Amino acid sequence: MFGSRGSIGLLTDIGHCVLKNLSTILQFRYQRVQCLRVGNAEIPDDKQLRFALQHIRGIGRQRAHQILIDLSLENKRTKDLTGLELHTLRNEVSKYLIGEELTRCVRSDIQRLADIQCYRGYNHACLLPCRGQLTRTNARTRKGMRTLERSNWDGHQSLAVHGLSIRCARVGGVEIPNNKRIEYSLQYIHGVGRSRARQILSDLSMENKITKELSEEELITLRDEVSKYMIEGDLRRFNALNIRRLKEIQCYRGVRHIQGLPCRGQRTKNNCRTLKGKRVTVAGKKKTPR
Repeated sequence: MFGSRGSIGLLTDIGHCVLKNLSTILQFRYQRVQCLRVGNAEIPDDKQLRFALQHIRGIGRQRAHQILIDLSLENKRTKDLTGLELHTLRNEVSKYLIGEELTRCVRSDIQRLADIQCYRGYNHACLLPCRGQLTRTNARTRKGMRTLERSNWDGHQSLAVHGLSIRCARVGGVEIPNNKRIEYSLQYIHGVGRSRARQILSDLSMENKITKELSEEELITLRDEVSKYMIEGDLRRFNALNIRRLKEIQCYRGVRHIQGLPCRGQRTKNNCRTLKGKRVTVAGKKKTPR
């Protein structure tokens, strides 16, 4: 008696499961998959090949047209492709850098540009438009997007970077202005003066042009050359160590350093380096004529 009741309950559960699955099947009865997988991306099957391939990241109008020419394929709808044509198309598309691989490559390139602190790297870091490799425009925008006026665009840029504009390049661990010539920009580095800046340009056979006009290779070469000299922190520590030694031995220059008086440098002809300012006449300081 109990066995028959258990069997009836089991049949009831099975019936409910069948009805549930049947309702699910009826829900998706009229749904249809309208895409094909090519190059790890879904492309629509109701469009022609030339336009369907452009749904893959890394394939544009020219590359899609080139793929059709290389395979001698007719520009027909994707769903009309035979199995052999679809297999050949997938093999051809896999030869290109597309999808996630392209995304990782672009991300690494942008990171490298930001690390070397070049002009394009600053634009990427500040989310400003940057000229692409194969584009003739300043930035790629979608069709139909309303373009901003010049004044509004300037205000938008200032808001994007909170009123700050980066106008420098990083060389030797120092920010040097990029709107000046290299000979004068290098003098912003502690330890590089006029003579050394000219010597660096002479050793590299580099033209004395505006800093922002330097290419990536020239900027890397300039950084390598500047790193050969003792500059900035190393030079400051070296000078502090020498001044401490002079103070300990109580020599003339050490006493002058202790008293905070001007002291003759190693390679200078004057008593102290001062900026040229307005000449001031001091009474009693003028030398008597001979």
